[in-house]
Amino acid sequence: MTDFNGTDVKNIDKTNNTVSFVQKVNVTPNTTTVNVKNLNVNVGDSTNISDTAGDGLIDSDNNSLVENNGISFDTNYYSSAADALKGDTSKAVNVGTNFTTAGETYYRRITFKLKDDANNYTFTDLVNGVGSTKDGNSITFVQAITVNKSTVTSDISPLQAIKVGSTTGDVKETSTDQLFDQNDNSIIANGGKKVGTDYYDSAAAALSSVTESDTAKSLGVKDNKFTKPQTYYRTITFTLKNPVDQYSFAGKAG
Repeated sequence: MTDFNGTDVKNIDKTNNTVSFVQKVNVTPNTTTVNVKNLNVNVGDSTNISDTAGDGLIDSDNNSLVENNGISFDTNYYSSAADALKGDTSKAVNVGTNFTTAGETYYRRITFKLKDDANNYTFTDLVNGVGSTKDGNSITFVQAITVNKSTVTSDISPLQAIKVGSTTGDVKETSTDQLFDQNDNSIIANGGKKVGTDYYDSAAAALSSVTESDTAKSLGVKDNKFTKPQTYYRTITFTLKNPVDQYSFAGKAG
């Protein structure tokens, strides 16, 4: 209860037998929940990412504050969240059209166009260690994108139609031999496939020959001819579009 004296009375109406006072009504900004989905991508993935699934702003009643199609992304990437929030393009990094370096985390700006003026809401969330910037009825946060190694799938077909007496020159290069990333895109550089000319009795021996030049070759091949029926092995070496350590070769053969 508040004490008052005669001067606190704003209106005394003797005719209607009423006394009027003034009451304060404090209206505070609406609080929000900020949903900015950090992304995991792979080497070879496009840097033009426009997926907004999981991104949004909601008020305390779980109502969306964002206009339809009101989410946009900056095309610049930065090495720190602070630089991204500032939007200083002089500190942007060149990621090209596809991600090429595994283990890197990049940052970009994500902007929400609000249904009402941004000043009607309170945005206190720290996203990726930084806050937000306001511009009229738009609010900008920072999204993180982490680049992972791309898991490689091989598609190398065995050769069947080779007869005893055929020469090794009869074994042609197969155009279908490929290495694919997780998006089914080839990771082989142009002209980057070299087929070995020596043949071995086991896959292990053929693989060993890549680094050990004295690996024993198959005795079933004499004077460049296959002299007995068996399974022979040769190497296919690929030059990749990106450094080999940007890929994971834990995938399965196609």
